[in-house]
Amino acid sequence: MSTNSFTLGHVEVTRVVEFEAATRPLNGLFADLGPQVWDDNRSWLSPDFWDRDTGLLMTGMQTFVLRSEGVTILVDTGAGPRTGQDR
Repeated sequence: MSTNSFTLGHVEVTRVVEFEAATRPLNGLFADLGPQVWDDNRSWLSPDFWDRDTGLLMTGMQTFVLRSEGVTILVDTGAGPRTGQDR
């Protein structure tokens, strides 16, 4: 598990990464974009958003911790394990 932090005004924001990996093909989310668009933008897409070697998009699951003026707030993105039956 990794973390990184930054500050917005008086709020310290910490991203706590639970999972991050290349998981889905480009055409699954961006069917209308051809390979040339990805190659033209690889300088900022790879490696954080697109794994050029596998051709897969990066997926991340994380929680955010906000700290300001003695208050701590946990922002859970709700990507934890499922329970019960799929609906």
